[in-house]
Amino acid sequence: MKTGWIFCDSGKVGSLKQAKALAEKLKLNVQIFDINFSFPWKFLPPQAALLNINPLPHIIKPPYPNTVIGIGRQSVLPTLYMRKLSKTIFIQDPKINPQYFDCVIAPQHDTLSAKNVINITGSLHKVSPEYITALPASTFQSDKPIISIFIGGNSKHVTYTNDMISTMCINLKALAQQGYDLLITPSRRTHKEHIDIIQS
Repeated sequence: MKTGWIFCDSGKVGSLKQAKALAEKLKLNVQIFDINFSFPWKFLPPQAALLNINPLPHIIKPPYPNTVIGIGRQSVLPTLYMRKLSKTIFIQDPKINPQYFDCVIAPQHDTLSAKNVINITGSLHKVSPEYITALPASTFQSDKPIISIFIGGNSKHVTYTNDMISTMCINLKALAQQGYDLLITPSRRTHKEHIDIIQS
């Protein structure tokens, strides 16, 4: 089995899932490295990697992997450093010319374009028909149309309030009264208080 390294910004669970899904599809035996730079690396632009200075000498050392997958702002530096040592794939817009990587996989809304850029809708994941079939919810049977609802949580873009959740529940209840069955899934960021409101 070919080997791989994943460089992912520390704490970015969603990003790590994307990288792991790609590694699984490529059949790579991977090591995962959480990247959390301190001064001065944290504040250097990605172009600093072109100076060919190893930003992580305690990690980046032989034996080198066949493929390196990077995702996240801080992961650009180590992924770029590896470009002459391994095949490099970067997920999302690296904010540097994509030509420095073997491949860049970026969502369409990033409007990134180059010969080695693959534009995708949404984000990478490991969901497949087989994966869905194995889920407990796949045993749910209904004669009614089913609507799946995925509940998020607070982020830098939005703060969920009790009023927002209550309004959403009123709208969902209306759908249920119109003859739909609802499958509701919270995320790890959904506050317990909001889950309680939804359940009630």
